[in-house]
Amino acid sequence: MTVSYHSKKMVLRESIDRAESDVRLILFEPQDGSARTSVEYIARAGQWSPFESIDDEGDAGYRSYRLWGAAPGLWVTYLEDLTTRASILEVFGEDAEDVAELARRILGLLGGVPYTREELLTSVSRFQGQDKIRAVVRLALAMGKDFDPEYFAALADAARDEAPEIRNAAAWSTVYLESPESLDLLKALAANDPDEAVRNSARGLLADFS
Repeated sequence: MTVSYHSKKMVLRESIDRAESDVRLILFEPQDGSARTSVEYIARAGQWSPFESIDDEGDAGYRSYRLWGAAPGLWVTYLEDLTTRASILEVFGEDAEDVAELARRILGLLGGVPYTREELLTSVSRFQGQDKIRAVVRLALAMGKDFDPEYFAALADAARDEAPEIRNAAAWSTVYLESPESLDLLKALAANDPDEAVRNSARGLLADFS
């Protein structure tokens, strides 16, 4: 019998963007701008069982990943890009109501709301500089393993941005994607980008993929 899983993905706001909440139970804010410390605190307080991390793997230098068992049939993952501090939290399990309830409780403890789909899709065009780079990475985290045409279209737009650092961010964001389309985007940047640094970055990522 095949088990069907339900999932709730939440792209978290960096700590500087999170609103204060009167019901907030976390008594500190991480100083590095990430949500990781608070999520780990919640995991310890809830006595979640740690199942997996990448602390000893090669990609631990650019991302942080955690998987916990929160309850029987209920799991939580946390993934953070360490360069931009963009992060996503996913609750998944066999019961849809349990997944929704745990997600609600976690967000209450974090004292904020995740980015909406509309915010994720429009932020790349609204921001500039480092904020735009962070927005590009958020899009990739939101899409992850599952191809999303709207998210990918926004990433493809970033890959054509006039600023080379934004195009480079689009190339970098493919490390969080698994679709053939993302590989095609990376190949196009490696072959055709007008900036040598962007081309070299894309070629290096292609070499890592292969």
